[in-house]
Amino acid sequence: MYSNVNLKLKYEEILKKCETKHWYNSELLEIALEFGKNKHKGQERKISGDPYFIHPIRVAINLIDEPDSDLDLIIAALLHDTVEDTTTTFEEIEKNFGKKTEILVNG
Repeated sequence: MYSNVNLKLKYEEILKKCETKHWYNSELLEIALEFGKNKHKGQERKISGDPYFIHPIRVAINLIDEPDSDLDLIIAALLHDTVEDTTTTFEEIEKNFGKKTEILVNG
């Protein structure tokens, strides 16, 4: 089971992996991480019992080195379940992270 410490390590992993990318924006990425974490607060993975937000972080980490990856894609990966699994709206995603991210989250 992931503890808050391990969730923090995943935060550090995604930030470190992104920092060499030309599109890297630590401030916006950290805002998205906190947004997703807060929206999924109290949710757990069904089988493992890990904090749910570990899943979107893993998805985002897997996409960082894709050829067409950019900040909008990584943020969309972090937030891809927020509208489906929380009270978050597409309008809220667009307001906080822009139209492109909202379109990606909307699929």
